[in-house]
Amino acid sequence: MPSADGPDVADGASPFWEGFAASLSPTRIYALGGTVLLVLLALGFLVWRRRRLATARPELSAPTLAAGVRNSIAATQLREAPGVQQPKPAPMPEPPRLDLTLEIVSAARSLMMFTLEYRLTIANRSDHAARDIEVSGQLTSAQGAGANAPPVAGGQPFGSIDRIGPHQSRVLGGQLQLPLAQVQALRQGAKPLFIPLMHVRVLSAGGHSLTRSFVVGSPSSASQGRVHPIRLDTPPGGLPGLRAREVNLENA
Repeated sequence: MPSADGPDVADGASPFWEGFAASLSPTRIYALGGTVLLVLLALGFLVWRRRRLATARPELSAPTLAAGVRNSIAATQLREAPGVQQPKPAPMPEPPRLDLTLEIVSAARSLMMFTLEYRLTIANRSDHAARDIEVSGQLTSAQGAGANAPPVAGGQPFGSIDRIGPHQSRVLGGQLQLPLAQVQALRQGAKPLFIPLMHVRVLSAGGHSLTRSFVVGSPSSASQGRVHPIRLDTPPGGLPGLRAREVNLENA
């Protein structure tokens, strides 16, 4: 029997769903299906992107990336030029081989001073030029008990030479004096004698140094390599004919 409270319900169907189904047209069905499809596609894209980001390679920091680039460049250069070596420094130039020749132009002895006028020839025996040459000298008196070594520093400047070419020579001239108060007289019997020593120092570019010593005296008739001492018991005046001979003071 029909219910007094509302319409009859046949076969258990709900009046709501029956009305909903009756209101759906084909156009609405298609629109609803498209909306559902778009939602599913969006969800699938989000899931795929999240998985890709999770498995992606982590970012490198700026210092790490820069170090990697430098290492890569260095490795490439080594592969391209395996035999390249660092350039060796240029070798230091060899010191020039210089010869010194001393000529006594004139000499004189007064009551207070011994004076020499000289001419010094500097010859370059090397195959390369000698440059920036500074020459100095000093006049001393030989002593009988050693202490005749050339002085380490000091002396009177002779002059400067910018350049002496290979196998060429230059000449410097000047005058040196020695007070007789600094002379240590040597005696041969009753005769007081004086042996002048002239020391010459040559400095060239590169810090190269050359020192030569010469003994000055009257030439010996017995040997061209020997000279006689100067006598101090004769009247003051000129001393003609003096010669200079190179001497090795280490063996003197």
